[in-house]
Order: sequence, then C-alpha cells, then structure tokens
Amino acid sequence: IKSGVTVAICGKPNTGKSSLLNKLLGYDKAIEEDGLSYTADLGDKYRLIALDSNDPSKSTEDGMTDAKVQWVIDQADQAYADGKYPILMMHHNLLDHLPLQRLLSHDFIVRFHYTPATLFADWGIKLVFTGHEHCSDAAVHTSALGNKIYDFATTSLTMAPTSFRMFSVTDEEITYEEKTIDSIDVDALTSIVSGYPQEAIDMMKNDFSAYAKGFLKAGIEFRLAKGMRMEEIGIAEGEPFYNLVYTAVTGLTDVLEKPLYGEGGIQEMAAEYDIEIPDSDYYNCWDVATELVGAHYAGSENYDLEGTEVTIFLRAVALVLRSDLAAIADNTLLSAANMLLEQFGVEDGVADGITKLATKVFGGVSTVEYFLLALVSPLLLEFIADDDGADDNNGTIPGYAITGSDVAKDNISENFKNFFETVIMYIKYIIKIIVRAVESLML
Repeated sequence: IKSGVTVAICGKPNTGKSSLLNKLLGYDKAIEEDGLSYTADLGDKYRLIALDSNDPSKSTEDGMTDAKVQWVIDQADQAYADGKYPILMMHHNLLDHLPLQRLLSHDFIVRFHYTPATLFADWGIKLVFTGHEHCSDAAVHTSALGNKIYDFATTSLTMAPTSFRMFSVTDEEITYEEKTIDSIDVDALTSIVSGYPQEAIDMMKNDFSAYAKGFLKAGIEFRLAKGMRMEEIGIAEGEPFYNLVYTAVTGLTDVLEKPLYGEGGIQEMAAEYDIEIPDSDYYNCWDVATELVGAHYAGSENYDLEGTEVTIFLRAVALVLRSDLAAIADNTLLSAANMLLEQFGVEDGVADGITKLATKVFGGVSTVEYFLLALVSPLLLEFIADDDGADDNNGTIPGYAITGSDVAKDNISENFKNFFETVIMYIKYIIKIIVRAVESLML
C-alpha cells in the first residue's frame, strides 16, 4: 500500500495465519474474522473486506449464504463508522463476466448475484475484486437507488495474457491500468522444472506473450475437445441414441479439426452446401474459436459481428448444422437406403444429397437459419464486443467520495440510457438479419 495506491490479490487464505501466503493476502493483519473471511485496513482511508465465497465442501463452487451477505454489510457499516471506505475481495464473481454466466458458468458466480450486488452497492461498497473466471473483465451494476458497484475480475498469471491491473484510489477517482509480464527468466524456470521441449524454451525466450497465448489456446481446445468425447458425454456404445450422438459429435469435431483451406478443407467442404468461408490466416476452426475465447480472457474484446473471425465461426456452425443433420439422418433413419445406393455407386447419402441440392436451388442460408442467427446475435455480440460502461483493462471511475442524490439520478439515467442503446443495437442487428432472410426467401 503506497499513498493511496492499492494492489489486491484474490485468493482463499490458509488457516495457518503465519504462512507466507497469508501474510501476502493480509490475513495476519486481520481486524475482524469470520471463519476464513476477514477484514484488514489498507492505509488510512480504506478497509479490505475479504469474503470467503467458497462452498465448504467444494471450493470451486459458490458458497454464498445470507449470513455471509449480512457479514459483509455489517463490516461495511463498521468501516464507515471507523472512517474507512470498504473494498470487497472474493474468489467468485459478483457480476456477470459472460453473457448469461449464471447459466453458462454457474459455479463461477455467486447465487442470486443481483441481490447481494444491490445490497453491497447500497451499503457503500464501490470496488469488488474477484477471480475464478480467470478473465480480465470489468462489470458494472447500478442499484435501484442509483448506487454503482464495479466488479473487476482478474486473470491469472499462470495463463495468457499474463497481466494484472494497478489501481490508484483517491476520494475523487479510481484509475486502473493493465500491466503485462512480457518476459520471464526461462533459465531459472528450466533449472527448477524439467521436461520442457527445446522448441517451447526457444518460444518462451523469443516471444513469451505469443507462447503464453498459444499455450492458452491449446488448453482451451483440449478442455473443449475433452468434453466432446463420448465417455465424457456419458453415453456408452450400445445404449439408445449412441449412434445418433456419436454421428453428431464426430461431425462437429471433424469440422473443428479439419484445415480451413486447401483440398478437402472446410472452405471446399462448405462450398458443397453453398456456404462461403472467407480467406484468412487461421489454420482451422479450433484456431478461430480459441482466438475468440482467448480474447475474453484478455479483456477489452472488440470483434465485429461481421468481421472475419465471427463470420468464419458462424458459417462453420451453419456447416455443422447442415452436414450433421444430414449425416444423422443418413446414418440412422436412412441407413438401409444408403447401403442400397452405395451398390450403384452413389456416394452422397439421401439426406446429404437433398441438403446439397436444396442449397444450390434456394441459396446458402435458409430463412430459418437467419432467424436463429437473429436470436443468437445479441448474446454473441456481448461476448465479442464487451462494452458495459467500464473498460476492462484501463480506465477511470468515480471515487468513493463522489456520492449524493444528483450522482444517483445520473447513474440511474445512464443505466437506462445504456440499456436502451443496447436494446436498439440488438434490434438493428435483428432487423438487418431478418431483412436478409426476407430477401433470400424472395429470391
């Protein structure tokens, strides 16, 4: 802590207070304790409320309770009574850092998150530092009374983009700036940890940031691909629907793994269904998908819905839908008919042949696909172009002393304005896509 500058580390303290980790976390300076939750002063003006948000039986899951919410409220009251501004730190996210995070990644965010967020904001907590999601993302919530609370999710230094933020906190404003670790002592690392191939060592030395990003993308692909294995899905061979699910999953992984370009590539394959895959420097669809997911972890995402990456991704999805549905029909419902046709030299299955013929006659994208795209676009746009009132990595927000009825009114007005601007933006995209659908129908 230096003259109004604070650096927060998000984590779960060990029970042994004398450990080096707990000294780093501040647990040895605790003023108030409640289990593994504690408070500690940060200089003369601020008090850290470190909340243990973990479930007692499984630390990855949210363990928020009414008692924990009340404890935070009581500590905020006590902080103000002692002339301190409260800053909250917890492992799980308080606000959404993904579209519909409560559904897509429910173990990473506290339950009924808008209720504690509203209560904490109205009790004078403005800054919250969270982790778990390992993304560099800032989210804002405005309570009905007009009080704002900012949740700064923090990425991990063990993965790209190997960055952290520095916060400078004064009464009037809170500024924050991203700092990135661009190099490490590779010789010191390899002297302690063995097993790194020479190629990886050279990459770390030559361009550590590129190595870290590549490592992250490979990890994302590994975890997603692992979830697509039949044993992970939980359907054993011989069980009902095994062939149907296996065909669908195999078709999806085939599209993800195949090279985008060249003979037999996705671009050539998609053309058979009258779907155009634009040229790019990406190797395959995994490369594109992990690039978009990796951008979420880095923060300040700024991809265009009609840009190259998103276009390839959406058209690959269209290819999966068409080829997979046709393959499922051919391999299950029409298997006998296709076996007969193979004897006469017909390579395409019945359903696949009809699908390809339909695209040649009616065009590359059906009206139904346009409609589905219109429904999905708002969620996708929020994921690829994050703009919720606070920059993820670098910015300035009002300080703790900036309060009052006028500020509250402005916050509420700004909240409504941002909400309606977002709705209008979504409507524009939906109308644009629907117009395309109508045009394709007329053609």
